[in-house]
Amino acid sequence: MSKNYTKIKIKESYDYESDVLCPFCSQRVLNMNGFEINPCKHTLFIAHDDSFVFCDERTKQNLNIPLKDDPFDYVENYDSGVDKMTSSISIPNSIKLANYIPEPLLSGERPKKFFGTYYGFIKD
Repeated sequence: MSKNYTKIKIKESYDYESDVLCPFCSQRVLNMNGFEINPCKHTLFIAHDDSFVFCDERTKQNLNIPLKDDPFDYVENYDSGVDKMTSSISIPNSIKLANYIPEPLLSGERPKKFFGTYYGFIKD
């Protein structure tokens, strides 16, 4: 019997300079002026390639991480770090916004992912 498995939907962007708004309630969860973090009820996680800034209980439960633990301590279980870890979340009606800072380019090169910030949300 197959298991009903729904992965988080992922939207990628190179817009790393703009405020981040919740796609469901439009609350500003990241204010770039002062780098203020203000998670709303839809926010599952806010993370960078080198740390988690915010991680909701629903995310930890879905990734089988004890509630008192820092999810970054479990990143080594995923091949490509925080990006891969947050892409493996299987919470229905969830979305991940992946904002990448592009690698410095030589003339004519296409942008490559260099450093990422990841935001997870769930529709209620």
